[in-house]
Amino acid sequence: MTSQLADSAPTILGAAIIIGAAARLILVPSDPERNDRLMLVALFSLLGGWAAGVIAKAMANIPLPKFDLFIYTLDQHLGSPSFLLGSLVASHQAAFVSLNAAYSALPVVVTLVLLGYAWRGDSLRRPVTAFVLNVLLAPLLYLLLPVAGPRYAFASFPHKPLAATLHVVRLHAPPNGFPSVHMSTAILALCFAWKWKIARWFAVFYLLLIVISTMALGEHYAIDLLAAIPYALGVLFLSNMPQTSTRRTPEQQLPLAQPAPLAIPSYDDLRNPQS
Repeated sequence: MTSQLADSAPTILGAAIIIGAAARLILVPSDPERNDRLMLVALFSLLGGWAAGVIAKAMANIPLPKFDLFIYTLDQHLGSPSFLLGSLVASHQAAFVSLNAAYSALPVVVTLVLLGYAWRGDSLRRPVTAFVLNVLLAPLLYLLLPVAGPRYAFASFPHKPLAATLHVVRLHAPPNGFPSVHMSTAILALCFAWKWKIARWFAVFYLLLIVISTMALGEHYAIDLLAAIPYALGVLFLSNMPQTSTRRTPEQQLPLAQPAPLAIPSYDDLRNPQS
């Protein structure tokens, strides 16, 4: 029940924003720009959650061999934190439920960040572009290195497997492990919430929850989270490229000197030239 409620939270929040924006349009008709921005965020929340689900299901139906055993071997050099955290959480039901709720609440956090931008009147172009690129570019990497996650690759999770030889495995599970989009999305949310003093600390706390929950629930290896850091930075760079390419230098911003008008002599000047 808790998982189903968390999964439907983006839809509920999007519908609530639409109702709130419509009510505000009636009660405060003198602020149409803010009302329009709020409505755009609501539509983004609804359509974004639906699109992400469609992409995840489409990727899950692609019969790709998984490289989990290779990632697991690398993860062992870091102490296999996914199995360690998974073992700790497995015996505490309240912790498991809380981490599962935090893991599923990521779309809500994204929507709240965008709502902050919409309410303050800040440009939504860069955060929306970054969040969209974050979801659209990841499947390209998933096709290059399909990884399912420890809970899908190992039936013994959260306990370590007795033996693991390096070979690809065929699993009926989404290949969305490397890099972790949950991690990259939480990083993006932190970057865009950093301008607000209180929101930045909530974003930091939520990022820590994502780090713990993604591994404790067996969704990702630690390597997946580390790979998400440069991936998120790359998405940030790409989201700023249109603005950077059109930005003018101080020299270019100076007004161009207008050429002086040509002095065309009149007929009287030609007949009576001055000395």
